[in-house]
Amino acid sequence: PATLGAAVPGWRRAVALHDPDGVAAALRAEATAWRWEDVAARADAWVAEQVVGYAEEVHKLIAALEAGAPLRAAVQRGVLATRLAIVLSVLRRILYDTENVLWDLVAAAEGARWREAQSAAFALAGESPDETAAAALTLYLSASEAADGLLDARQRAVVEHARTIARDAISMIAGRR
Repeated sequence: PATLGAAVPGWRRAVALHDPDGVAAALRAEATAWRWEDVAARADAWVAEQVVGYAEEVHKLIAALEAGAPLRAAVQRGVLATRLAIVLSVLRRILYDTENVLWDLVAAAEGARWREAQSAAFALAGESPDETAAAALTLYLSASEAADGLLDARQRAVVEHARTIARDAISMIAGRR
């Protein structure tokens, strides 16, 4: 599911320069007929798995903050800020021509909370390392809340724990300002 958002539009617009066996034409026809509904259950399961998986990155980011390891914290912040957009693009069934517009499309779909946190996570207004970390944790909270209805009980327990420690870390960071 992670590749569908970009692959489908790419194949829909593909121009085959040489296709003697019709393979490219067949792929283009398949992409033209393709719909998210065809893979909805698989896409939803993938989103749930990703949200659970990124709970580990929440732990790693908080551990880096607690250890005073700014480079590790920056890497983990980047992982969350960059990759959660792909997860939400699948959740929201967003197709995009190029990854260059993915973050803008997700921000438009998710609204002000996401857009502001995403901007802060990438330090677009010169946010401090702590502020970027808090913003990345906010992105996780937002993504996990959006996907909440897809989680089973086991997944929800993992995600709830990550949410709790993320909220605590955000409060700790806010208290240091």
